[in-house]
Amino acid sequence: MHSIIESLPIDGPLTATLASGRQIQFVDRQIIVWVSVSPVTVIGLSTNTPRLPAVLDTGFNSTFAINEEQLTGWAGVELSRLREFPEDLAGLTTVRGQRVPSYEAVVWLHSNVPGQRDVLQDRPAFWTNSHPGILVLPPQLAPRLPLIGLKMIEQNGLQVSLDPVATGDWAINFRVKCSIQSALPPMPHIHPTE
Repeated sequence: MHSIIESLPIDGPLTATLASGRQIQFVDRQIIVWVSVSPVTVIGLSTNTPRLPAVLDTGFNSTFAINEEQLTGWAGVELSRLREFPEDLAGLTTVRGQRVPSYEAVVWLHSNVPGQRDVLQDRPAFWTNSHPGILVLPPQLAPRLPLIGLKMIEQNGLQVSLDPVATGDWAINFRVKCSIQSALPPMPHIHPTE
């Protein structure tokens, strides 16, 4: 098994700063994973590809959801660069009664330094299959942070484990650490000229 996320604390600081300088607020006890988003034509990430936080949410039944402002402002990807999946192939997802199309994109998972949530390792990001695409939601339907859903976990053969770590009286005080592993090896790291 290849470790992608290792000993990720879920009780870290409630803020983080993106490379752009923007402050992001988290809710306590969320599983925050750092990702990048790219068009499917990108075969590797450059070192300056933006990284952004996403919540690992097993209650979300799709692959990945992000709002258009986050896609453009945080991930650095214009929606016009993503191809919309034909409705007859991907179907439309309904979010709060509104139909939302899927777009072809790659979501890359970044490995953390074990025991650190917001410190990333200097190694290639893990490419994920996001078929039938990611949801790009209008602001009124979007969650506060991008979501990684159960479908992405399943179709990429990811194993997610939550391990409580006692910090004193284990019945009262404990920390949970998240780990994600894959049977698939990471893709080679290629620096595109894009």
